[in-house]
Amino acid sequence: MRLALWNTNYFRRFGGAEKAVHNLLNRFSQLGIETYLIAERPNPPRVDNQFFGPLNPGVKIYQGDFVNPWDSLHKPLTFVFRFLRYVNAVFRFGVFLRRHRTHIVHLHYVSWDVLLLALCRVLFRYRLVITFRAGEDLIARQRRLSTLKIRIALKCADRVTAVSKELCEMVKTKYSFESALYIPNGLDIDQIRESATPLGGVQSDQFVFCGRITPQKRVHFLVDAFNECIKRGCWKNLYLVGDGEELDAIKSLIRSYGIQDRIITLGALPHAQTLGVISQSRCLVLSSVFEGFPQVVLEAMALGKAVVASDVGGLRDMVIHGESGYLYSVNRQDLFCNFLMELCQNEVRARAFGSRGLAKLAAEYSLDNIVKQYLDLYQSLFGWQPGTRACAGSA
Repeated sequence: MRLALWNTNYFRRFGGAEKAVHNLLNRFSQLGIETYLIAERPNPPRVDNQFFGPLNPGVKIYQGDFVNPWDSLHKPLTFVFRFLRYVNAVFRFGVFLRRHRTHIVHLHYVSWDVLLLALCRVLFRYRLVITFRAGEDLIARQRRLSTLKIRIALKCADRVTAVSKELCEMVKTKYSFESALYIPNGLDIDQIRESATPLGGVQSDQFVFCGRITPQKRVHFLVDAFNECIKRGCWKNLYLVGDGEELDAIKSLIRSYGIQDRIITLGALPHAQTLGVISQSRCLVLSSVFEGFPQVVLEAMALGKAVVASDVGGLRDMVIHGESGYLYSVNRQDLFCNFLMELCQNEVRARAFGSRGLAKLAAEYSLDNIVKQYLDLYQSLFGWQPGTRACAGSA
């Protein structure tokens, strides 16, 4: 079987979707599957993600100029230039497909590249699998064209999966697509624990946030909440690991509160060091307005850490409230502060939460288990009907 995983932003981002694809590529290649990564060509050129490290040598990489022209419709000249670049990329990708005769193309995150994949599917007769990861529907609510993109994806795909039960239900109810499969992200626990590299200068047993500093993550909400915790007597610090468009604004907010020594920004770190900071912490905290199935939460679980997060998306599947962490209503800063104060004051409870989270990860989200579900799905495209979990009633 020749399998291609498509993740446009693989070389440009350090998010959970990119890390999940990284893990799948490596494991498929280790199993002897002829595996390809298809992604946008980075600038400057490189053949690995600077945060995750090199891929398995068996993974073959195809990079193209998959620059989305549709975001530039309000700038006609830019649109024409990007559209012509994209047409050239389409032609080159067609040459690649003709040469390599890929059996399955698996698109991770529903982007406008689905139009290209739908066209090439007709020409080259591969099977198309599409995975919803997070944010696709939120963007569709803001942009009408994005709704069209999702409907085209659902019409053209041979199989559709989603990483959270909420996403599965959205595809089912909003888009009347009944056969979406729930396949969450997975993780190799041993690999994560072996990879964690402690970072010098970071105090142990503190709180930590890891992620992109973007509106989705609501880091300003987190900073406001932690400032309130400090006023209540919290003696722990908060480390922010990540980079993004709001980083400067977040630094300014921290300075305005005069708590630069209590909320420390570390920037984007290599993956091993990010894991190290989590392993040194007491608890991972998230304040996102929406999530798919965040990889960083799986990593915190693998490292035996408690999680305090907003009650959205796949976090509801991952965190058992009051057993492996705490979930709070997305705008309830008071509850968020209460939970942070509770874990600040109760190390025993934090450790118990971490142990239960590790057990849940081992039972439900091991990488071997998730890879098997995808392999069963791929095999079903050629006539064999495996026992992949459907959205409705899946545990």
